[in-house]
Amino acid sequence: MAMIEWLLRTWRRRQRQIDIDILWPICKREADTLDLAKVAFMFHCSLDPAWTRDFSEAEIASIVDELE
Repeated sequence: MAMIEWLLRTWRRRQRQIDIDILWPICKREADTLDLAKVAFMFHCSLDPAWTRDFSEAEIASIVDELE
């Protein structure tokens, strides 16, 4: 069971990195302001198990707040 959990955590980490590498730049490009881009990205993260299974809402918000 520990191996499966490790694989799932690794897979979720990779999914989050894809979000940051691909989705975040799209949010920045399409939003009128950086704050709106962060709102859109936070909305996605708050609904995505890759984020919600490993982080609290406050932790996700902190990560999103650090994005540039």
